Amino acid sequence: MFFKDNILNMNIYFLKPAKGLIKAFALASAFIFISSQITAQVNGEEIFKNYCSSCHKVDGKSTGPWIKGAKERWAAQSSMDNLYKWVKNSADVIKAGDPYAVALFNEWKQSPMTAQPLSNEQVDAVLDYVDNWVPPVVSGPTTGSEVAVEKESDAWVWVLIISILFVIVILAVGSVRRQLHNAIKENKGEETDDELSYLQLFGQWANKNKILVGLSSLVILLTILISLGNEAMQVGVFEGYNPSQPIEFDHSVHAGKAEINCVYCHSSAEKSKHAGIPSVNVCMNCHRDIHKGQNTGTEEIAKIHAAAGYDPDQNEYTKDASPIIWNKVHNLPDHVYFNHSQHVVVGKIDCAQCHGDVKNIKTGKVATIAELNAVEANTIKFTKQVLTMGWCLECHNQAGVQDQGSAYYDEIHKRLKDNPELLKKFKQDDKITVRELGGWECAKCHY
Repeated sequence: MFFKDNILNMNIYFLKPAKGLIKAFALASAFIFISSQITAQVNGEEIFKNYCSSCHKVDGKSTGPWIKGAKERWAAQSSMDNLYKWVKNSADVIKAGDPYAVALFNEWKQSPMTAQPLSNEQVDAVLDYVDNWVPPVVSGPTTGSEVAVEKESDAWVWVLIISILFVIVILAVGSVRRQLHNAIKENKGEETDDELSYLQLFGQWANKNKILVGLSSLVILLTILISLGNEAMQVGVFEGYNPSQPIEFDHSVHAGKAEINCVYCHSSAEKSKHAGIPSVNVCMNCHRDIHKGQNTGTEEIAKIHAAAGYDPDQNEYTKDASPIIWNKVHNLPDHVYFNHSQHVVVGKIDCAQCHGDVKNIKTGKVATIAELNAVEANTIKFTKQVLTMGWCLECHNQAGVQDQGSAYYDEIHKRLKDNPELLKKFKQDDKITVRELGGWECAKCHY
């Protein structure tokens, strides 16, 4: 009898709780397995960005061929073993005479692939990542087929994983605590609460801890509202945005090495509210004679010739011209007024103050705060994101207007001289700023 009672007690205190632990362990194991698959995908992305992205795109040509579908191509025309060897040292596979490797080498102008210190597992992770890759959909100023997307942080994945594991642990511990509590009640002959759901139990707990639940709910609500507010402030902000273009125009070659003035191509910047995009005829002023680029050879300039309908071999226009569909880089909301000529001609602002040092960039982009602050001639140090209202106000608050050279400001200065007290007040910092002349008035920038 003593032995039977002890076995019964062991069942009450250990076996019932163990069932809950076993269930929790099974759930946790399943979740960890799923998480490991997510982690492998993340690792594949990181490896691709660290080792492959400088020469390869996922699904388009770059310095080397696209990687999407490489596993199937190598498996069909060579072998996976040779693919691993190719990544680690392509020269060995070519030297061994593998037909597919030799054909690939010749197709890409006999430019050898840089050897990469990757294991077979890491190569598989990259191949899995690119084969499951889906082009990102970006809502931005342009609708180009390819856009540069700012790298997003993967931290949220780990926060989600840790949060779910934390919930599983809480449920497991709660289940054990509940079964032990019921086992004690059952042993004493009292009624157990097996029929109550977790939601009902939580309701009982919340009812006993109203102050704690109220404060926690308030904190959660405020956190959500602040997060939503911060996200709303980022709508329409695309700092660092650098879309691809149909022709890879290189500013560092034209504005940098060739020292072509910005207004040669963007001629309306001095005459209009818009800086304008040069027509293909402007490009042909130079590229009727220049047929080969410093970095891209004839490939990109041939696109200009095609758009102009020009045949360089015959040195004449043989076809109808077609417009080049450029992807828009800078985009202001419809309710915002900005005039390039007012800033360039009257304000005498250098292009680099708003666009950064274009002599060192390739295709057009929205400059970052760091890039603008690094411009030597830029005396204004920005803290607000580019193309936001705060960014404009910072400049208007600090930028001094020219004392002469503009009929508009000459008239304003003349009127100020007729009011010595006001002039003295404005001149306290040895300059008259745009703000002091009405540059913060709403109607100056908003329709």
